[in-house]
Amino acid sequence: MALRNYSIFLVIIFLLIKYFKLAVQFNIYLIIMMFYLIILLAATHAELEQVNDFIRVMDGKLALPLGFILTSTYGHIQILNKRLLITNILFSISIIIFSILGIGENQYGGDSGFNVGYFNHGIIYTGSFLLIILPIIYFDFKGKFAKYLIPTLGIVTLVILVLSVRRTSVVMVGIGLIFYMYYFRNQFSKILKNVIAMGIVLALTFPFYQDILFRQFQARNGEMTANLQEETRWVETVAVYNERIMNPDLRILLFGQHLFDSPGNYDNGIHGARPLHLDLNLMLHGAGLIGLILLILFYAHILHKYFLLKIKLGLPNEKLIHATFLGMYFSHIFLLFSGGMLSITFNIISMMYMGAILGLFANKRRELKPLVNTTNSINKFDDFEKPEAPRKKQKPYIYEANEQASKFL
Repeated sequence: MALRNYSIFLVIIFLLIKYFKLAVQFNIYLIIMMFYLIILLAATHAELEQVNDFIRVMDGKLALPLGFILTSTYGHIQILNKRLLITNILFSISIIIFSILGIGENQYGGDSGFNVGYFNHGIIYTGSFLLIILPIIYFDFKGKFAKYLIPTLGIVTLVILVLSVRRTSVVMVGIGLIFYMYYFRNQFSKILKNVIAMGIVLALTFPFYQDILFRQFQARNGEMTANLQEETRWVETVAVYNERIMNPDLRILLFGQHLFDSPGNYDNGIHGARPLHLDLNLMLHGAGLIGLILLILFYAHILHKYFLLKIKLGLPNEKLIHATFLGMYFSHIFLLFSGGMLSITFNIISMMYMGAILGLFANKRRELKPLVNTTNSINKFDDFEKPEAPRKKQKPYIYEANEQASKFL
């Protein structure tokens, strides 16, 4: 797994170096954060496990500018949709096989009948993001078989998320649903009918998985019934705040301590081998106030670019694109308060997809630039334009990057 993570990192770094100026212009805070963390790791003589966690974090985050660089048309997103449909099928089949054969340990102890093999249980979040993407995938596929397969796949994925008893995974799907309902509020009755139909299907199939669900709830009963003061995430937040923000040592306040090495190194070690869960706490604890600010600026800049670049694409599924982007983005914001920075798969999928949507917007703006510049409105989309001599036939630069990067891949 480490070989996979480092290989992904090297490929992404190669492409970002090749288009370094574009990557820096796209999200400067991400590049600053990456070099800042590298300096901290070098200064503290970090061990291999800490470097491994750094690679996992950057694999997910760097997928954002990579998606932006590689995407210029909706056809590129359609190719990505096909790959993600296969990913969803493999995700669902693997969880079913692991559970039937009892492969791997249950996160909450005991034998509930729900297993994810030897993956980290954060793999469940992959299902949440695949569900958020599923409406666009459904729109792109033709034929009756696909129209029945995709809703069935969605129901199976939803059942898996419920059986995982991970509150975060279900909340993220709910966040995505909120944006879909907002953008399609004029079709509320149709959405309601589909929700009712899904509810009926879940009720009819409930006897097949009710035992697993009840055992999962029993295994997690203590944590599910804990009040706010007893919730470990709240306890760790208070501890990290006191140890960093209230620390009189300015060096520890600004730069943190024990980067990506939190087990036993916070709250006087009373939590043993339990690592920090919240992304905000993990960054504040290990990288200090500077690291925390850079992380927040990274996410704020993504939303800023969305509002800066969004434009009418002239596509029939345009509302789906906006709903998908915002559903993914605010699911990530929610994860800052829940935890998920160290998981790779769902981070790469979601960051790549958001970057692809922004790349689509940016390329459309460049195509319309002569038309837009004739108006008196203020437009800043040309922040991403490469300075170059005029040519007879000027192609979108993102498309050129995509052509070259595709040849490499």
